[in-house]
Amino acid sequence: MPHDNATAASALKQLRRHYFTWGWMLPALLPLLQIAGRAAFHIVGVIYLIWALASLYGCKLYIERRVLLPYLLMMVVFLASVLAAGTGWDGIHSWLDFVLYSCISLIMLASLPFVGDDGRARLLTLIGIVGIVAVIILYLALPLQVSHPGFIPRTSMRADNLPLLTPFALYLLQYQWRHPRRQLIAAIFLVAVVVYVIGSETRATLAALIIALAFYAVAVMRLRLRTAAAMAIVILLLAGAAVGDVLIRGAERFHSVTEFLDVASSGRTQLWRQALQSPPANIWLGVGLGTLKRETGSEVLQLKFGDQSGTVKHLHNFLLDCWYETGFVGAGALLLWLGTLGYAALRRLRTADGAARSRVAVLLSAAAAILVDASLTHSYGSKQFATYLFLFLVLAATDTPRINPNTFRA
Repeated sequence: MPHDNATAASALKQLRRHYFTWGWMLPALLPLLQIAGRAAFHIVGVIYLIWALASLYGCKLYIERRVLLPYLLMMVVFLASVLAAGTGWDGIHSWLDFVLYSCISLIMLASLPFVGDDGRARLLTLIGIVGIVAVIILYLALPLQVSHPGFIPRTSMRADNLPLLTPFALYLLQYQWRHPRRQLIAAIFLVAVVVYVIGSETRATLAALIIALAFYAVAVMRLRLRTAAAMAIVILLLAGAAVGDVLIRGAERFHSVTEFLDVASSGRTQLWRQALQSPPANIWLGVGLGTLKRETGSEVLQLKFGDQSGTVKHLHNFLLDCWYETGFVGAGALLLWLGTLGYAALRRLRTADGAARSRVAVLLSAAAAILVDASLTHSYGSKQFATYLFLFLVLAATDTPRINPNTFRA
């Protein structure tokens, strides 16, 4: 028995050592794993959570109350919404999914004090590498996708994560990579991203990329606002010249502003009007977390404009989705969480200096891309929102605390 205990203790020590050396950064690989498929994302995500919990067990953890308390309030409110709606195990399952996606940000925050002073810099570097590798993989896979009979750009091309990865990759190429032609290489990379996103014919992704690049240009590169605006206009003009007829998809046939917006937005504005005109029966706690995704027969999810009709899985706006499923209380809790982190992050952006400020700016550029995309496409329970946005905002809003030298270190 003593031998078994010694073996277990040795195994745990090795597990912790590897976790605090490199395993804590596994979430940085998740955007790349999404290209491989949902299974790869979930397998690595579960491995990370188990590994992190086993490694952090027994450590003295530190998470600021201003971060922890709004998060816990949001989790409690979302659970109350599920229980009030009476959706049973399906609702609990949706809530657990949200908890698992979102808690990665807090686990990462709790791990940072144990990984060294350069932990944040290493993490941002790895995300930048992931962004570069993702673009290379997407271009290598493109010929095979195009040759497939059922190729549809907006569904076949996996451009969703490029807006949130691009600021990290550009920062790596422009400011961290010591190459005499790094600015030229960064420009080539940027062109490759813009061309791929335009070619994917997804307006939400294009809008997210433009906002991310504009924020990056102003906050990281310190360009003037008018210069950033001019760059955004150039990208829009390129998109209009390349696939302008696809991006508006027949909106020119309609004369009223409402009809134009409905078709130009692929029915998003119609969905939003329907939701506001038919609010949930329980306006305070909503219809239950994950209900919209499961009940595709709901009237608010039916689309019919012009000669097109169909059914969608959610309202394509994170705030309306959250309000409909978790009510005013749930939407308020989400806004409190985002507002707390956003305010702290913007404050750090104003007060930090040097590399620390640049890292905050890069994180906020990626967060801005996700917020734009979630306002038009992804819901508040998506991987992009609950995992990446929360992680970026938490990292941007907090400093790594100094820990007692007697505290466990790997």
